[in-house]
Amino acid sequence: MIETDKWYVLKVKKNMQTLIWFQLYYLMFYGFFRDIFGMSNAISYVLDLTNIIIFAHAILNRKILQNEKKYYVLICGWIGAYVLFTLIGIIAVNGSWILYLWGARNTFRYYIFFISCVIFLKMEDIYKIKSFFKKIFYVNVAACMIEYFMGYSGDYVGGTFGTVQGVNGYLNLLLVIFTAIIVVDYIDKKSSLKSTVINIILCCCVMALAELKVYVFELIIIMILAIAKKGTTTRKLTVIILGCICVGIGIILLGSFFKNSGESFFNIDTIFDYAGDSGYTGNNDLNRFNAVLKINDNFFRNSNYKKIFGYGLGNCSFSSISSFTSVFYRKYNSMHYQWFSDALVYIETGLVGLVFFEGFFVIIYGVCKKILKRIAIEENKIEKKELENLIKITSIVAVMSIVNSIYNSALSMDAGYMSYFMLAIPLIIHKRSGTLGR
Repeated sequence: MIETDKWYVLKVKKNMQTLIWFQLYYLMFYGFFRDIFGMSNAISYVLDLTNIIIFAHAILNRKILQNEKKYYVLICGWIGAYVLFTLIGIIAVNGSWILYLWGARNTFRYYIFFISCVIFLKMEDIYKIKSFFKKIFYVNVAACMIEYFMGYSGDYVGGTFGTVQGVNGYLNLLLVIFTAIIVVDYIDKKSSLKSTVINIILCCCVMALAELKVYVFELIIIMILAIAKKGTTTRKLTVIILGCICVGIGIILLGSFFKNSGESFFNIDTIFDYAGDSGYTGNNDLNRFNAVLKINDNFFRNSNYKKIFGYGLGNCSFSSISSFTSVFYRKYNSMHYQWFSDALVYIETGLVGLVFFEGFFVIIYGVCKKILKRIAIEENKIEKKELENLIKITSIVAVMSIVNSIYNSALSMDAGYMSYFMLAIPLIIHKRSGTLGR
């Protein structure tokens, strides 16, 4: 009987791991089948169902309470405080509870997934992560080229993520994670200069096909973050030179596909005009860089109460299900606040909600730095280098998640699962017993 129990527990744990990986693979491909083969958008909710099954198992079997490591407790406490604040907020503003439930689903599903990853994934899983994203990226290079020759371009090029407008936001998040991996791998002597150059050029090709102008700036930020550690090495200097060359190549490629996105776009005057008060579309809507200020001017005005609580979680949201589309959205969707994650969070949950949202990434970055110091005393040098490599990649993803939340709404869409999967890495490493301590 004891042997049977052990076998059953092992099987269930393995099933949870398998379900998490299933979620990731499903995320990468369901959009392609939906858009290319005309399948119903309802297939996207398979991610929700899987998420619920895994998290329910964690709760019913008290797995959620078995990790006493301080960073896990800290982050769970942060998430719990965020949930509590949104509940207080919806009561304070007398918002719709039906819309709150939809908003809670949109907001907290990523944290549920994050916690599930920490609980059920093991060291064997995190060693597969880089390989997983590399394979997915190469498949997307081919898919983007196929879509381009099928007549899709710009916002409609999403590789395996589909071909609906705005799907290139998913692709952008994949590019960020992949670039962080290949740049850190090169600096850590895990890849050659040749393979790194080829990979970055492929990234620039995908950027050009999907008109992801922001990738030029993301590439620069990622390289700066990767070489920021103390000390100068030949590889770090090579990254600086490589970065300058690849930025130039990327701009030329963009110009060859989209006339207004090439060299003429990347000058100070055009960039400032792009970030100006006229808005994203030029019709006085919100802009990536002034969203919070414009929300204050247009909606919150001088109300400190609204600045603190917003309009209530879910009460500015929209859905393909009409019952979950707010009156606020129907009236003000032309302001395009829903196009930027930080703007949507701010207008629904105010300044405190925005601090909780962005603070999560800041905490993960801080945890990465703390765990890096602890890894330094690992006895196994080979393992130490691999763990340091993964933590450095995660710290870059944490910073870039904040950048991404300002630039687009990918973190408010299913694409967000990719980031939260990566951000679970330091806590998965920390939960194991050994020299990393409590």
